[in-house]
Amino acid sequence: MDVEYTGRQAVVTEEIRSLTEPYLDRMEKMLGSGGSAHVVLTTEKHRQIAEVTIKTRATDLVGLCESGVLSEAALRQTLQQALGKAEAQAIRFKEKRDTQRRLPKDEKSVVETSLERPGRAKRTSLLNSADSPLDAVLGLAPDGVGPTLVQPISTKSGHAANGNGNHAEFATEPHVTRTIEAVALSPMSLEEAIKELETRNRELFVFRDKAGHICVLHCKRDGTLELVELP
Repeated sequence: MDVEYTGRQAVVTEEIRSLTEPYLDRMEKMLGSGGSAHVVLTTEKHRQIAEVTIKTRATDLVGLCESGVLSEAALRQTLQQALGKAEAQAIRFKEKRDTQRRLPKDEKSVVETSLERPGRAKRTSLLNSADSPLDAVLGLAPDGVGPTLVQPISTKSGHAANGNGNHAEFATEPHVTRTIEAVALSPMSLEEAIKELETRNRELFVFRDKAGHICVLHCKRDGTLELVELP
């Protein structure tokens, strides 16, 4: 490992080099050869700083430590602590890498689960079934052999083409049901009509007000209420 020393208001002695090399040798065995290290020692007015930066192909490590004591012994101790921090990072990196190598391939690979919309499987089964009501909409015969007459839903008479190109007349009627649940049998105020509309869970409610006028209370799609007064 290539090592570079920089002293800023500090002297890099042989003792400092001898202290640094064993740490770097151990980290090189864990991280692999081909890296570089930069050791920076800085002495300021009231503190001493030691910074160790290691760059390899696998990862980059930084150990930083400072001391408020201005002495050569304190500088060596600060450097030793910075080297210890960098070595601890190298140990964690090696343990993590070894754990990943020991994992089976099935656990390493991330399996993406396809999210299916609700009802998609049901719609697919309906399309694949022979007696599906969608056969009439798609123009398929009950046996799936050929097309049949397609009859769109309409309230007017018209023509539709079958599979042979011929036209056939059809007429459909709207489905109408009669109910009195949306009609008030006795006169009531507007506030009472709103309560009845919510209680009966209706979109329309017909009632007579206290003056005897016929009113229609309509709940619109956006949730607002519309009052229609009939003349």
